[in-house]
Amino acid sequence: IHEGVTSIGAKAFEQRNALSSVQIAESVKTIGDNAFWWCDGLTDVKISNGTESIGENAFTNCSKLTTLEIPDTVAIIGSGAFSNCGKLTSVNIPKGIDYIANLTFYGCESLTNIKIPSSVTEIGSDAFSNCSSLTEITIPDSVTRMGAGVFQNCTGLSKITLPDSITSLETGAFSGCDSLKEIVLPDTITKIGESAFSNCDILESVKIPEGVTSIGVSAFGNCG
Repeated sequence: IHEGVTSIGAKAFEQRNALSSVQIAESVKTIGDNAFWWCDGLTDVKISNGTESIGENAFTNCSKLTTLEIPDTVAIIGSGAFSNCGKLTSVNIPKGIDYIANLTFYGCESLTNIKIPSSVTEIGSDAFSNCSSLTEITIPDSVTRMGAGVFQNCTGLSKITLPDSITSLETGAFSGCDSLKEIVLPDTITKIGESAFSNCDILESVKIPEGVTSIGVSAFGNCG
């Protein structure tokens, strides 16, 4: 997409299955909702410096996408932007992002490596749900809230580090993480939501902080 284009509209290239590679020029500021939705031949996307926002479901169901470069100029990534990109193995989250939206990387089942920058303050519901190849993740202490189901069914996840800035684990946060053997909860946690760790089949050890006042229904159901 050549220099001079400033925006890519909603559904602009929706289901263009013959599209295999996209390089977006520096002049493009916005990529609209569903812009490349279900382009299941797309393998390579390079977004140049200059782009500021990526719309909702912009690359949803790009099932062959393996390479993705997102510049630090991007400040907004919409809900579900890269959901069900099943071949995507790693991604860089721009340093200016403060919110990882709902379903952003949902179903990215080959994703093994992701680094969350210290600019992020909130991670939305199901943002990394069903990322079954993700084995380890560190949440920076800038994050104060994580939504429901945030790492649900991350079946390869064996280690997670939670910061003291987190006070609540929402419904289904780590449900179905059946490689999770041990988790250390920060002392700042006051609430463990419904089904937060349900179906974590090999979970052997959890220390409940003294400040916890609420443990939801089936919070540790079917564990061990």
